[in-house]
Amino acid sequence: MCSKTVIDNCTSLSIYNKKRRSFCIIRKNLAKDYEIEVDASEAPVLNKLLDSPQPYESSMASLNILEKEIFPLIDAFKNVFGEEKELKLKSIKLAIGGSNTDYVTIRENDLTKYDVKPTLSGLRDFIQENDDSILGFLDCEYISEEGNVIYLNCEKREVSDNIYSLKIKILASMQQRGYFLQEEHKYYGLQLFIIIESRKPNDDKLFKFLKELGIDWELIFFRRRLAIHDWTEIECQNNSENLKCFIRAKYD
Repeated sequence: MCSKTVIDNCTSLSIYNKKRRSFCIIRKNLAKDYEIEVDASEAPVLNKLLDSPQPYESSMASLNILEKEIFPLIDAFKNVFGEEKELKLKSIKLAIGGSNTDYVTIRENDLTKYDVKPTLSGLRDFIQENDDSILGFLDCEYISEEGNVIYLNCEKREVSDNIYSLKIKILASMQQRGYFLQEEHKYYGLQLFIIIESRKPNDDKLFKFLKELGIDWELIFFRRRLAIHDWTEIECQNNSENLKCFIRAKYD
């Protein structure tokens, strides 16, 4: 079963139930508000040397994305699930230097060498302490079978008794490139995904986390119930057989 809600012109929420698990997926279109710089990469040569293919373009996203869209999620996460909970930083690549034509890159495993905690909180602290020299963050992983270019990947497993995992990703889909070229006039359309895998779709802590993100789940559920009720009423008014089927299903 799948249910989708469009919250605003950038944000949507979808809930999928699969077997005994529920997936809540929040998607935000970052291409509307943030710029990304694209350059040619070394893939024409590297792809002959490496086992995993690399994208043919190198792209750098604005640091404002992390500061405005990602780091506030840390407080929202801790407010609901506890101060001791940390989101593990799985992949990121930062550009450090003087300008976009003069920089070096460091990855998440390089940060640990500088005593940076391998968490999203650790990344935030590192960027705040070195913001003058950090230019942005680049594509750090290309999943060719999915067509996704990954810019940030972090997660927490066993979040609570009912929530198996919470993942935060920033990615660009090569399959959706045509859409973003047409609608946003951008070669790469960055999107933020928050994926919550839980035991049930109506978990209290899940709802609290949505509230922390500014998503009014009570209003969403109310509008959905109201829409289903109105649709049922119209169908029953238009066709007596529909009315009979509805009464039979409800009371038999």
